[in-house]
Amino acid sequence: MTAKDQGDNSADEQRLIRQLAELLNDTGLSEIEIEKSGLKVRVARTLNVQATTYAPAHAAPAAGAAPAAKGPSDPAK
Repeated sequence: MTAKDQGDNSADEQRLIRQLAELLNDTGLSEIEIEKSGLKVRVARTLNVQATTYAPAHAAPAAGAAPAAKGPSDPAK
């Protein structure tokens, strides 16, 4: 294989990759893989997923104090 042949192949490969990338955009697919004449090409889109961070929940209010105990009860009453 001559340098010119390699250059032609490289241009063909780049053209194929661009066509596959365009197909990804047109179809909304996330990846395409093709094997042709011993050449295997996989084009994948990386999705930028933003992690959602939530603010911490507020602490539950403290339970109210128990009512004050009354003085000693008088059993004689």
